[in-house]
Amino acid sequence: MPTADQASPELMARAQLLKPAFLSQVHAGLDPRVPSFWAKYRRIFSEEGPSAAGPADLRAFGTDTSGSNLGIQSTFLTAFDKNPEYGAAQVRKVVDYLLRGTGKPLEDRLTDLVNGTLSFSFPGFKELLLSRVLSVMYPERFLTLLTYEQKLIAARDVYGLDLPPYDRARIGHQIVQSNDLLAGLAGDGFVHCPHAGEFLWWAQLQPTGRN
Repeated sequence: MPTADQASPELMARAQLLKPAFLSQVHAGLDPRVPSFWAKYRRIFSEEGPSAAGPADLRAFGTDTSGSNLGIQSTFLTAFDKNPEYGAAQVRKVVDYLLRGTGKPLEDRLTDLVNGTLSFSFPGFKELLLSRVLSVMYPERFLTLLTYEQKLIAARDVYGLDLPPYDRARIGHQIVQSNDLLAGLAGDGFVHCPHAGEFLWWAQLQPTGRN
């Protein structure tokens, strides 16, 4: 994984110029749906919450776009809708292992879940939705760039950094390390890391980006 000091000086300067323009936007990071969505799912995903979370709420986590670009979660929804009670039970186990599993660091638990190697792994509740759980539960650390590919593109286009290619055996480490790298490069001034993630999405689209 590259380090922050390997970023392109030219693109770092560009990002520093773009940042105040982004932060000056009245609606940047202020989607009114997001705080209530986060509060709801922090309760649901808390240590006391998963066992009481109903199928409808757990299914909605894969469809409600508040604060995140989810795309179409057809694999997850198809599997869940075959048996919502079973799907909800498996999702509860997945979330509990991700957030509170013992014996392994977060990066290794994340790798297990992305690769579907556990008995309770659930179709479609993989990299994107797992990363969404982390961004909801730990907004002080995790961005809303929810796939490694999204982080790879942001690192390249905003900071001129080439991240290593996707490595299935270490994908949890890659997800966490690239997240921390980008959050550090974005710097302070944001409400939280998901807000910094919005900046990274926005910065890629500006016309002065790298060709």
